Amino acid sequence: MSTKSFHTIKGYRNNNRGFLNYLCNEFSVTEVEEINTSHIKAYLMNLKMKGLSESYINGIQKNIRSFFNFIVEEGYVAEKRNPVLGLKWMKEPKVLIKTF
Repeated sequence: MSTKSFHTIKGYRNNNRGFLNYLCNEFSVTEVEEINTSHIKAYLMNLKMKGLSESYINGIQKNIRSFFNFIVEEGYVAEKRNPVLGLKWMKEPKVLIKTF
């Protein structure tokens, strides 16, 4: 296993752990089947209120989407009940590069 894949997996694990801890602490959600779109939106807004950038939050949202796609593939949640289907990406500011 290369170091890049190790760090990627570690980052996914940390992001998902933070998300699941938030759900447990804020909503007392302990089962994957209980998670809905509003829980995920609340978590992402919480990250925004902490001052994290839109691109960073979109990266975390990408991890959450991957997690739920896995959950659906494994049969824990039905495709039509996948809570990430109702999510939109945060709008990222356009970066203007100054030229000479």
